[in-house]
Amino acid sequence: MDYGTLRVATPDGQIREYPITAPSVVIGRADGNQVVIDHVSVSRRHAQLVIESGKVTIEDLGSGTGTFVGSQRVANTPSLVESGQSMRFGDVEARFTFSEALSPRDVGAAASAAANETEQTVGVTLTSPSQPVAAGSPTTATVNVQNRGTVVDELTIAIVDLPEGWAKVSRPTLSLVPGARDEITVVIQPPKDSTAAAGHYPFSVAVTSKVHGREVRALGKVSVRAFEGFRVTLDPVRAKRDFKVTVSNSGNVAIQVALSAADEAREFGYTFDAQQLELAPGEESGTRREAERRQALRAHGQPSVPR
Repeated sequence: MDYGTLRVATPDGQIREYPITAPSVVIGRADGNQVVIDHVSVSRRHAQLVIESGKVTIEDLGSGTGTFVGSQRVANTPSLVESGQSMRFGDVEARFTFSEALSPRDVGAAASAAANETEQTVGVTLTSPSQPVAAGSPTTATVNVQNRGTVVDELTIAIVDLPEGWAKVSRPTLSLVPGARDEITVVIQPPKDSTAAAGHYPFSVAVTSKVHGREVRALGKVSVRAFEGFRVTLDPVRAKRDFKVTVSNSGNVAIQVALSAADEAREFGYTFDAQQLELAPGEESGTRREAERRQALRAHGQPSVPR
C-alpha cells in the first residue's frame, strides 16, 4: 500500500525519495532497515516512523546523534510530526508527504499547503566549513537564498542549534525581488575554552519568509579541533607537611594527569592521595600531598640489621 514518500536531503545537497509502503518503517544506516540512509551521522537503527489514522509519529531508537522534529529533539517515545513539518536524523533532513489517497483533510491539509507554498517560494542552500576549525579561530559558512515567488519578500536569516555566541550572520535580514538570489556569510568562532568540546556540531540555517510567515531550513555541520591544556595550583604555597594540589582541565578533550613531586635538595619524600587523575573538559580535581624528610622515611621504612 502506498502511504506516501519520505524525502531525504543530505548535507552535501543530495536528495533522495523513499516510497513508504508499510505503516511502520525503521530508518537507519544498516541494510536491513526499510529506509536505508547511508550517511555517517545516521545510526544503524536510528528511528521508527509510524503512520496511523492519518497521523505521523517518529521515535528515536537510541541513536548517537539524535532525532529531531523541527528544532526539538525527540526521546525514545513516539512524537507527533505535524503535516509539512521537517525531521532530522543526525545531519540528514527529511520530510514526509502523504500519498494523495491518504492525504489528511481540513487543518492538516491547510498546513501542508502552506508549507509547500513556502518551500516553492524560498530556496535555501548551505555550504558548511570545509575543514575543522581550531577553538578560538573563525571559520565561515555560506548561505544562498533565492526568492522563487512572484512578490517581493523580506527574509530573516538565523543560525540555530549552535551554542549561543558561536555564530554571527553578516546580514540577518534580506529583501529580494521575485527571482533574485543573494549570498550570506556566517562567521562561526567557537571559544578557546573547555565549553567548546572537540567534535562535530550539526546546525541549521533558518530562513523565515515575512510574506508567508513560515521558515525553511538547511542543515550544516562544523567540526572543532582538539586542544589540551591544564593548570596546577598548590595551597598553601608554604607548609610544614600537608599541601592541597588542584588540577584543572582547561582544554576541550579529556586528559589523564600523573602527579609527582621533588625538591632541589632531595631532602623530602612525597605521597599523594591519588597519583593519577582523569579530568573531563572543564573539570577540576584536588588531592592532598604529604611531605616528609627522607631521613625519617628511611628510619620508618628500613628494619635494623645487627652487625
